[in-house]
Formats: sequence, structure tokens, C-alpha cells
Amino acid sequence: MKQISACTRPRPVIELDNTPFYVDAQWLYLVQVGNPDNRIDMHEARSFKSHVELWYDPSIKNAYQGSHSDPPPEHILNYWFHSFSALDPAGAAARLDELNPEWRSENHTGLPVIDIAGKLFYVDKKDGCFYEVNNCWNWISFNDIACRKKMKGLYINLNSHNTAFPHELNAVRSLTSLPDHLFFAPIPNRRTVKKIIEKYLQRNKK
Repeated sequence: MKQISACTRPRPVIELDNTPFYVDAQWLYLVQVGNPDNRIDMHEARSFKSHVELWYDPSIKNAYQGSHSDPPPEHILNYWFHSFSALDPAGAAARLDELNPEWRSENHTGLPVIDIAGKLFYVDKKDGCFYEVNNCWNWISFNDIACRKKMKGLYINLNSHNTAFPHELNAVRSLTSLPDHLFFAPIPNRRTVKKIIEKYLQRNKK
């Protein structure tokens, strides 16, 4: 692919230790706002099934360059994200358009659709998850469904519109109410959706 200017389109911004970075899933970099020469290669983050983990060194405003097999030094900050493609779906789509234009032919026609905290998600029983209708990289596992006041739902971080990570919930467990960026979104009690989720959860408990 021929790289074009890194500033030709709007990109989402995240903060690492109060330093803003553009998320660019097209070119697979985090780019410091105001200092485009400082980039963090997304491959320097570690990918797990449920999240992406970045060890950030605030002294150089870049990824930690030491070994990941040992505990990091105290000044290293550990950030968790959902996939960078989910954070920058326009960039991820632009990258795939260059590599394989046929990717857009896949669709989820016929799947039930529900509202989760103001965004529409497909209910995909095959993969056991919810896929955001307008962002196929943003998905939420059925296994993340929790119970609050006898109601099934999802603890959503409204900044990423995905589930809150365990350490986020642990940090607010003692509070009487959730902070503004966290929201408990009840799962609609529609018969079809309820049956899909219950069958999946029962099957995976065995």
C-alpha cells in the first residue's frame, strides 16, 4: 500500500498519561497529537482474546522497550484497550479496502438486532456475541453478561461502547453509583434474544 499523509482524515484520540495520541488503524500506529514523528507501532501492544495491552513508558512517551517476561519497572503504565480496529473502524475499513475489497460482501442480514446503551448490535448465536451494526470490529461476548438487581445486562464503558474491564469495575465496586462513563445496559427481554443467549451460556457451562 502507498502511504498517504497521516493527517488526511479525522481519527479518534486516546490519552496515555495525559498525552493525546491519534488511533490510526489504517497504518497501525498510535500517533502523538502535535508530534507526528512520535509513533507507537500497534504491534508493540500485546493482543489477548478479551483486550489489547500496552505497556507505556511516560519518560519517552512511547512503548516500553524492555522485556515483557518480567514485571515492568514502577514508572511503566499498563493500559488496556478493546481492539484498535474497534476504536478506529474507518481506518480499519480503509486498510481492508486496499488489501481485500471483497471483505464488505459479508453481512449479517437476518440476525436479531438490539439496542445496547444507545447503539445497535447484531445478536450472533454462531459466535456467541453481539456485533455493533456500524462497527463490525466492536463485539461483546455473551460471557460478559452480568446480573444487577436481578436484571441481566452489560457494564458498558461509554468511551469505547464496549464492556468495562474487570479492573474498572473493581475500582468502583465500593461506590454507591457508577461513574458517568460506566453504564449498566439491560439486555432486552425479547423471547428470541433470550433463547439465543440462554442456549449459548448453557452450552458453554458444560
